[in-house]
Amino acid sequence: MLAGPPAAPPVEVVVQRGDNLWSIAAAQLAAQLGRSPTDAEIIPYWHQLIDANLPRLTSGDPDLVYPD
Repeated sequence: MLAGPPAAPPVEVVVQRGDNLWSIAAAQLAAQLGRSPTDAEIIPYWHQLIDANLPRLTSGDPDLVYPD
């Protein structure tokens, strides 16, 4: 049985020191799935997370996020 598409990115997550959007996406999916997600499962969710947060990325670079 195939899982449906990944859920929408979380409404709000407070970025902690050392976080990046990939690790946030992986953690959110792991919580939803109850297991470690594969890279193939993380990729579309990560893209959704980037798209949802473009206006908040003060650096303009989705690879660089700041705590809080």
